[in-house]
Amino acid sequence: WINAGVAAITGTATDSPAAWINAGVAAITGTATDSPAGVRTLQVAVSSNNGVGSSWLSGLGGMFTSAAPVYMSTTTPASFPGSGSGNWTRDFAGAFNREDGKIYRVYALSIDRAGNPRSGQDIGQFIYDITNPAVSIGNPSTPFYNTPLTITGNSSDTSPGMVTQVKIRISTATQDWTGTAWSDTVPTWITVGGSVSPWTYSSTPTWVSGTTYTVTAQSFDAATNQSAISSFTFTYATDLPDSRVESPDGSQVISALSQIAGTAGSLSASAPIQSVGLSLGQVIGPATNYFTGALFDSAVEEFRPTSFVGYSSGTWSFNTPGLNSGLKYLLRSKATDYAGNVENYAAVPQVQFLYDDTTSTAAITAFNGGAPGAYHNTFSPLTGIAYDGPDVSAGIAALASGGVQLRILDKTAAKYWDQILGAFNITDENLAWFNANSGSTAAWSASHASLNSSLVSGRSYVLQ
Repeated sequence: WINAGVAAITGTATDSPAAWINAGVAAITGTATDSPAGVRTLQVAVSSNNGVGSSWLSGLGGMFTSAAPVYMSTTTPASFPGSGSGNWTRDFAGAFNREDGKIYRVYALSIDRAGNPRSGQDIGQFIYDITNPAVSIGNPSTPFYNTPLTITGNSSDTSPGMVTQVKIRISTATQDWTGTAWSDTVPTWITVGGSVSPWTYSSTPTWVSGTTYTVTAQSFDAATNQSAISSFTFTYATDLPDSRVESPDGSQVISALSQIAGTAGSLSASAPIQSVGLSLGQVIGPATNYFTGALFDSAVEEFRPTSFVGYSSGTWSFNTPGLNSGLKYLLRSKATDYAGNVENYAAVPQVQFLYDDTTSTAAITAFNGGAPGAYHNTFSPLTGIAYDGPDVSAGIAALASGGVQLRILDKTAAKYWDQILGAFNITDENLAWFNANSGSTAAWSASHASLNSSLVSGRSYVLQ
């Protein structure tokens, strides 16, 4: 019986298409069969250029310089089975040094026990690849999100290597996503379906506001080389930030205002504050015009950037533009966090204040009923008037609150009148003011039962 043997590479290298191997593979292995005599020996030859030109290995430990196949022995078993197949191996060690990225073609020479040879049998090729692939995450790409997101990325490999698989993890501090549910099994890797370059994963969990997630990705090539792990951490935040105008607070008439200030923070502390804006409206009659950076010329509420100091919370300030005395102004702030959430500012009432830098005026109109003059023998009661300018203004404060105040100086004694004790005994001019105690701010009077009797004839007095 005469029958040629048949050999094939199996396992680490197979028939076309080409197989990939990495440094973890130590040998070419395969099977051989012959019937009925059985295989006696099997040898292999290796080309580094698909069998073209002087690309054949010249022998064990040689170079790829031979023009024709040079066959090398394998670890052929002493006896192949008469039917079926047997295994053979050719270690790389001692045969040749593999080159990264090189494609090798393998031929076989087999001889059966009847002496029938079969040579030049192309039993396949393999690619030696020890270069790791790469992977990257395209989305998420910012530290904070407020809308649901799909995980995307890319992968690559140096030719002739090729990426065959991408796996990802979606993790919280305690759990991993399985693709359908959260699991305590950590780590849990999910194989991304479809394209690996670019790749997309859309079976994401329901993102929970205030939770921090980490997305991890790794790619694998045909030679089972693994990329370095790429990861990105982000926080999902949908809670709205808040802010307030603190100064002025709307409780006072303002006569000088160099800076407007307030506070801002996140109600849930999910995402820190990115910016705070301030709207400053000027009220003239029924109309409100908002400051646009140079003028009060916008009928629509406009927010100007402030200087914010802080992170999850902090303070902000805004240099006040020129204000017109006698006008009312409206203030409101608006915070935006790093997730893009914007405060519901419309739900916060505007702070309102009147700006009045007009100096009020007061005058003494009578000394004990007599017109003011250079000489008087009595003072009390002193009467007069007060007003706060011709335009809209804050108005004079009530008399009891110090709306009209006076002081009287005895120039000879260099002492001021003490309205409480009824004597000239005050030396500090700043402590000498006393309130008018009768009438109204428009027509006031000030009296004391001891004032007239405390005056000394011939002395000079100054009344303010």
